Amino acid sequence: LEKDIATKKGKNDEDERKPWHLSPEFKELSINIVMKDMPQSMIDDVMYETKAAFEEYKLEKDIATKKGKNDEDERKPWHLSPEFKELSINIVMKDMPQSMIDDVMYETKAAFEEYKLEKDIATKIKSFFERKIEGSSWHCIIGKHYGMSITHATSNIIYFTIKSATAVTKPYHIVLFRSHDRDPQ
Repeated sequence: LEKDIATKKGKNDEDERKPWHLSPEFKELSINIVMKDMPQSMIDDVMYETKAAFEEYKLEKDIATKKGKNDEDERKPWHLSPEFKELSINIVMKDMPQSMIDDVMYETKAAFEEYKLEKDIATKIKSFFERKIEGSSWHCIIGKHYGMSITHATSNIIYFTIKSATAVTKPYHIVLFRSHDRDPQ
């Protein structure tokens, strides 16, 4: 590997190179800069080098989900998977396709394994769907006692309970729903 990856380009490359967001090389990629505190030229360097690294090392385009290309196709529906045998899940209401319900259950299980706080679990589930369906706005409510009144997009809501199959405690109630779509920026 080169000592300084950021300077792999020739001396005149930067002068001839377009800003990353104007370059046709990036038109097939979905890039969302959440926070930046650096000059545009440095952001351009980061974007070009990141793209080059992804291409060179053949990294998955969606590394946030940590899935291989066919994991979702080969994954069993959640209710047939042995991964869920230790959980008691009761779907109270649903209005979404089965593949989306499977995503909900797998993400919920992963979120409970990774986090302890309800807000963190809810954020992980919500964020998964906002990444998966670009430009969408999702909301996730988790708790043992709450009331709600919501408006949701058609075919984009599920309400279920989840707890350990052996636990004596009350289950968590989870509502996940999609509201209006956001304008892509």
